[in-house]
Amino acid sequence: MNFRLPPLPSAETLGWGIVGASAVAAEQFVPALRALPTVADSSRPAPNSVALGIFSHSEQRGRAFADDHAIPHHFANLADMLAQPAIHCIYVGNHPRHHAQTVLAALAAGKHVFCEPPLALSVDEAEKVAHTALDRGRILAMNFPRRGDPALRTLRELLADHTI
Repeated sequence: MNFRLPPLPSAETLGWGIVGASAVAAEQFVPALRALPTVADSSRPAPNSVALGIFSHSEQRGRAFADDHAIPHHFANLADMLAQPAIHCIYVGNHPRHHAQTVLAALAAGKHVFCEPPLALSVDEAEKVAHTALDRGRILAMNFPRRGDPALRTLRELLADHTI
């Protein structure tokens, strides 16, 4: 594909690509991305973040997701989205069986990655992904949506106190 996204409006803009037309992407990631403070309204410098494209294994779902969430482009294949210089970061929210290969492809394309759990389906695969991010000097972050869950906080306290 020879298509290229237009240049970003400013150097302070961080372009995002979304992999997976999931409910989590729709209900949590896209709203959170759009709620981030911009450089203009923040007391600390932060890039303006914008979702520029989506890839889904189902082209129909990807197109519908782009339309429903005002994302300018949907891509029929992952490589085309990863080739876009305006996309700096990739959100991985597709099916867990695709996470490791998706993250590795994004890292190989020089993108930073924010991934829903699990990172991989085996320890060996997860270690390979983590080492690839380190070797390439890319940020690899995991979303841990339940870290603030009151039951998990209580469990951490009980474990720390050696109660259990």
